[in-house]
Amino acid sequence: MKKGLLIALMLCICGFVNAQRVFTLVYAISDDGFVNIRATPSASSKVVGQVYGMLHGLGNAEKIGQVDGWTKVKKDNVVGYARTKYLECQTWCNGGSPRIVAKKATPIYGEDFSGESATGVGSKLYTVPAGTIIADTYKSHGNYYMLTSGHDNLYIPKSCVKLVHH
Repeated sequence: MKKGLLIALMLCICGFVNAQRVFTLVYAISDDGFVNIRATPSASSKVVGQVYGMLHGLGNAEKIGQVDGWTKVKKDNVVGYARTKYLECQTWCNGGSPRIVAKKATPIYGEDFSGESATGVGSKLYTVPAGTIIADTYKSHGNYYMLTSGHDNLYIPKSCVKLVHH
C-alpha cells in the first residue's frame, strides 16, 4: 500500500474469532480519477462500470479476487475486472475486540459542507455490513460518532453500532 494512503479508519487488529470475515475495498489512483470495470480481464472487453477515487477516505468497490494484473471487483451489483495497477486497497475485518462495531448494516456519512444540516452530517458515502470493526478512535458528536480520516471527518450513527471494550 502506498505511503500515506493507509488511514486510521481502515486499520484494525483482527482477533482470533471463528466467524471472522476480512474484506477489501478498492479505489482508483489513476490520473483520470476513475478506473473502468470491464466484463472480462481484458482491455478490449466491454466497460460495465467504474471505480472512482477515494471519497472522504473510503474506497467504493469491493475486491473479490485477482487475475494476471486485473482485480475482480463488485460495485453496486456489478461484477467485473479493473486494472490492478490503477487501484489501491483498504482492508476491513469483522471479529476481534474493537471499540466500534456495526450492529447492522451501518451507513458512513461525510460532512455537509453546505451548512444546510444542523448536525453537520451530509450524504451517505458507504454502508458497512453488520459485524464490521469500524474504528477504535472516535469522538462523540450528538447522535453520531465522529472519526477523523486524513483531512475529513466521517460520521457513524450511534444507533447502528455497539461499543466493545478490550
